[in-house]
Amino acid sequence: MNNQFSSSGPISRTQKIVQATYTSTGASDFFVPGTGEVWQVVGGDTLASGGTGSIQWQLKDSSGTVALIFQTSVSGQEPIGQNSTNNNLVLPIYVTKENFLVASVSAVATSVRASISFIRVR
Repeated sequence: MNNQFSSSGPISRTQKIVQATYTSTGASDFFVPGTGEVWQVVGGDTLASGGTGSIQWQLKDSSGTVALIFQTSVSGQEPIGQNSTNNNLVLPIYVTKENFLVASVSAVATSVRASISFIRVR
């Protein structure tokens, strides 16, 4: 199923976890799919070391416009997703090369690690 929408749901054997560790504040691209690919956010977690870490998760388009989609603020390890108590993530979220996921770290003690699982749907 090369670059086609899967009418039966996600494309099998395409799920992956993207992970990044941040030691300073600032925004950076977290996940930018390849041309023609569409990925769906499944869930994930954040882990702060040495204090509290906060990440604003944004979608950014190719012109540089950003939209806040959810925020995580953790002391320790917390899941992100519909069962989380510390953010307002609403699924599904689709990510493409033209509308990709950015992590904007606004607080970090020693470090904050983010892990998000994606599955390809096209």
